[in-house]
Amino acid sequence: MSTPTAFTLSRTLFNPDLYHRVQSLWFATQPASNPAPTDASVKKWFFDPDRAAAASFDAQLRAEFLPALQALFPDRITLPPAARSWADEHAQAAHLAAPFLPSLGEGGKGALGLVLLLDQVARNTLRGEQQGIVYGHIDRLSRAVARTVLAEPLKADRQIGSYARRQWFYMPFMHSEWMEDHEVFNRSMEEMRADSQINVNEDVAKALDNQEKFEDMHVKIIRQFGRYPHRNKFLGRQTTAEEKAWLEGGGDTFGA
Repeated sequence: MSTPTAFTLSRTLFNPDLYHRVQSLWFATQPASNPAPTDASVKKWFFDPDRAAAASFDAQLRAEFLPALQALFPDRITLPPAARSWADEHAQAAHLAAPFLPSLGEGGKGALGLVLLLDQVARNTLRGEQQGIVYGHIDRLSRAVARTVLAEPLKADRQIGSYARRQWFYMPFMHSEWMEDHEVFNRSMEEMRADSQINVNEDVAKALDNQEKFEDMHVKIIRQFGRYPHRNKFLGRQTTAEEKAWLEGGGDTFGA
């Protein structure tokens, strides 16, 4: 089987400065000296009851980073057909991640900024009907990049000593519909608990506990349905009767 042609990226868009700006905005309420997420960061990242403030944060991200995300849209880059198994997707990872790697610069910070852009900024920026682009296209890039930068020889996560920052390397696996990726996520949480570099104090331990509870909410859905039912309408998938009843009964859509 021939290797699919790799896409190319504009270095005027994708470069260390872009990834630095992503982190500057994403971590604006997270001092580097704080190993655990601050209350302000948790609110901003996960759920802000002040909807005006949440919309303002989304607008900031959109103004800064929408051009980079648009450069990755399906009408701009063509990806190979979606894998039918986790093993096949894993085998595609290096190919899909390769165009991004020259843009990362030295150390793990560029890789962290890129994963944040693909996995988190995309979710805050592309809402409504555009969520289909996230779930069906950009998430494939996000998982491929995460798999690649976490593997040898890069191991970019080990170059980031703060839990509040390192956790974002693993979020693409929580968002995945492959059960194997959820196993990767849980192993990563266990490894952080045991990593002396992380300095698991009381606040970090509590943050890890909360993240694992949130992961459990995700993995229960994957065990039941093999996918996230709320994504069906964005991906053109047929919703089963069981999924419909579950959604109408208050099944979690994680803010979608």
